[in-house]
Amino acid sequence: MRNKNNYDEQLARIMNGLADSVLDLSDSELLAELQEEGVDPQVEAERTKNVLRAASKAYRKRKLEEAQRTYEKRVAEMRAKSYELPSSPSKQRELLAAVIAVRPDLQSALFTAHRDFRELSDADVESFLKQLKELGVLDTLKLPEL
Repeated sequence: MRNKNNYDEQLARIMNGLADSVLDLSDSELLAELQEEGVDPQVEAERTKNVLRAASKAYRKRKLEEAQRTYEKRVAEMRAKSYELPSSPSKQRELLAAVIAVRPDLQSALFTAHRDFRELSDADVESFLKQLKELGVLDTLKLPEL
């Protein structure tokens, strides 16, 4: 690990030195140096822009991919976990209706994709109840026995 840190420090010093030497050049000196090396400044500018864009996109995408992995892990954990819920879909629907009656503010959070409670599939109802159970909402509400 120490050798890697030492290598990284050396590389950083070299790159900073190169950057400083380029910064010290005037525009005409820089163009002359590029032409001596047979480099087209326009092509090099476009390549540099593309490298910077790609690095920026990769950085932003890394956070998104990390969030996706965390989400998938939590969903897998929830699927593997068993929840104490009513066994029949009709009783589950009744429970969800009771939750909404006690906490109407949850309706907009739960039903963003569905406007009508009756449109929910049995799987959606069960999923919502599992999520509420996972969040502890079902444990804190005083709901009627079903």
